Amino acid sequence: MDYGMVSAADQTIPGCMTSPHRRERRGLWLGPMPSHAALTELPALSPAAVHWEEGLFSGLKAQGFELSVVSHRPERLWPRGRLTPGTQPAPDDASFPTHVVGHMNAPGLRTRSLAWAYERKALELVARGPYAFVATFNPLPWHVAAATALVRQHATPWVSFLLDDVLHDPTLERYARATRLASGHVILSAAAAERITTLMPGTPVLHLDGAINRWSGEEAEPFGPGRPHVVYSGAHTEEAGMSLLVAAIPLVTADVAFTITGDRGHHAGLDLLMSRDPRVEMVGWVPPESIDEICRSATAFVNPRPPAHGLSLASFPSKLMTYLAYGKPVASTWTLGLADVYKNLLVVADGDTPRALATAIEHALSMDAHSRQILRNKIRAFLVPGRLWATQGLRFAEFLDRRINAVEPAAR
Repeated sequence: MDYGMVSAADQTIPGCMTSPHRRERRGLWLGPMPSHAALTELPALSPAAVHWEEGLFSGLKAQGFELSVVSHRPERLWPRGRLTPGTQPAPDDASFPTHVVGHMNAPGLRTRSLAWAYERKALELVARGPYAFVATFNPLPWHVAAATALVRQHATPWVSFLLDDVLHDPTLERYARATRLASGHVILSAAAAERITTLMPGTPVLHLDGAINRWSGEEAEPFGPGRPHVVYSGAHTEEAGMSLLVAAIPLVTADVAFTITGDRGHHAGLDLLMSRDPRVEMVGWVPPESIDEICRSATAFVNPRPPAHGLSLASFPSKLMTYLAYGKPVASTWTLGLADVYKNLLVVADGDTPRALATAIEHALSMDAHSRQILRNKIRAFLVPGRLWATQGLRFAEFLDRRINAVEPAAR
């Protein structure tokens, strides 16, 4: 059996969206609280992480998966956050039953406290009945500790999901060492998937970047007269490209409105830009239904992820999938996390400078109705069914069946 990397192009997805190789679907998931409602009370919980996780879970539910989630209530380190965040249950909208562990949130104690709590809870759950696999959402130390204990004590297959570079590990060598006992890897970044395949020969790797719940391109407001409207929705950080976007916007000469959503904090450069440029509005973090309304009214979107940033290798800008679901032009930088197929779907900036990004934004805005329709058709053909979450859930199910659970324990 070939244990190399599995890409979307390597698999034929049947139209029925059901796996012909159905096996055990009971799994243990170590990751963020799978709840959009939790975002309103936990500022340290990542909206992007929850959105991606909830999307995958919808696809896994379609394949009959039954997951138990182990999570915690993230806080800023004490004294800026609570010393003991507690174990209050996850909100009712959590996708799967969620076990919230407590921890000491003090400097020097948080990592060890979380590792102990996750390991204890994971072993307790497995003692009640076997799980077909354990999956970790990023190789955080507490996830690794719990998964390692399950591998060593119960021979539970471990699937490691790498969503971004939480280890500040541009070569991914630390990741390879931390997850050396994993039976397989699911990687969002195209470049990181190739790198892991090289670093860990013989270990199954699935490249699974992202998806959409449904196609919204036909429901989006049609292109027509009026002031163009460019939307950015994401984190207001250096690695997300906020400084690049702030530098690019003044170079866009068109009469266009910019709507910035996402982070619940503030970027100093964005604050200054808004005080000087009336075209820019920042609405902050908004719930999914409000994002949908904003995206339907957009003329174009922008993804300013900086190509040269060290974290860009091991991350996939998941906001792209939200944008593409509306079938509209997306002005974007090009980062290594993107698979080549996206080049034909994006308005790619010719470089990583503010001027290059501004030119890409103006190009996206200048597209006429015919060009926009051609682009919309290409985007839809790519997304449906290949990048629906139901399809990605099936791909993971087949990866689990054929590459992980098909291997005898002694061969792992």
